[in-house]
Amino acid sequence: MANKDPERKAATRRRIMDAYWNVYATNPSRTVTVSAIVMAAGVHRSTFYEYFDDAPSVIAAIEDDLAAAFGAEAERAFASGGADPAGIVQRVYVAHGERLSLLLGDAGDPGFARKLKDALRPVAERGLGLGDGAFDPYLFEFAASGILAAATLWYERERDLDPGEFGEGIRTILSSAAASRLG
Repeated sequence: MANKDPERKAATRRRIMDAYWNVYATNPSRTVTVSAIVMAAGVHRSTFYEYFDDAPSVIAAIEDDLAAAFGAEAERAFASGGADPAGIVQRVYVAHGERLSLLLGDAGDPGFARKLKDALRPVAERGLGLGDGAFDPYLFEFAASGILAAATLWYERERDLDPGEFGEGIRTILSSAAASRLG
């Protein structure tokens, strides 16, 4: 692997991850094997092991990439002064909706939602000028879980609401939660 240029390495890694996803997305309830991944990716088994330890490490990398995409979008939003949680979720779902919807859905990985929330919490605290752990943990859990569940439903329903309507609904829920906690 050391003699391959970084762009080629990244492309091969991405091809393996995309192959995993294609196998997983066709039947998320069954286990994805290394054999199925290498066949779908068109790479040798030894090439697979240059990049990943096993099949679960591939889905972990996919989940890490999605959590990083959420975090990066939140960072951009806070940096530009547009820290609207609904808008952040909308933009990430437009780019990665199929994967997010499947991973957060009934056949997905229950630990993935936790991974997303763990990635978002420090970004939100920094963006709002709060110290570490400044969010009430119950309020943050409620808000983050609700936003992710609503966004998953929105995507599964083929974005049946206009993005503005969806965003307004999320804002209303968050405002209600914050008001009830403060009142």
